[in-house]
Amino acid sequence: MHDRNKLFFLGLAVLVLSGSARGSVRPKGGAVSLNPRTGKPIVTPGTKKLSSAEIRALAVGSGVANADKALAIAIRESGGYADVVVDTRGMSLAELQAYWPDHTKKYGPELSVGLWQINVLANGALLGLDAEALKDPAADPSEAIAKLADPAANAATLAALVKAHGWAPWGG
Repeated sequence: MHDRNKLFFLGLAVLVLSGSARGSVRPKGGAVSLNPRTGKPIVTPGTKKLSSAEIRALAVGSGVANADKALAIAIRESGGYADVVVDTRGMSLAELQAYWPDHTKKYGPELSVGLWQINVLANGALLGLDAEALKDPAADPSEAIAKLADPAANAATLAALVKAHGWAPWGG
């Protein structure tokens, strides 16, 4: 095995074993932090965990060439859960930084769903949704959540985003 591959799998193992995937992390003490604008949890933990093989198969089946990278991103973003939701709509930068201390101005409020945490607010048109309307914290996100909590739909959206933007939406 090449050194680069060894490092990749070592890093992946550290992520999985440390529980540092965003979808599986809760604030200290196990309390659920609420979005001050919606009164709902910022992170709704997933209940549908997929295996690495299932995630890799979804990526390959949707046409993503680098299934290993897709797998690593899914583990980092959602812990492998198909139905994780992160909803920070309406939160200020200060509120975002209080929840995620490493949050920067690069990232604004989000409504991200599923394995690859597809941000509906940034990709609504691709999904046939009105992203502008969904930016309103009072807007009902259930249609967007239902679409992207489906692993196959999430993988298809991943493939479309990778084709259009490369891996940039996930940091490169």
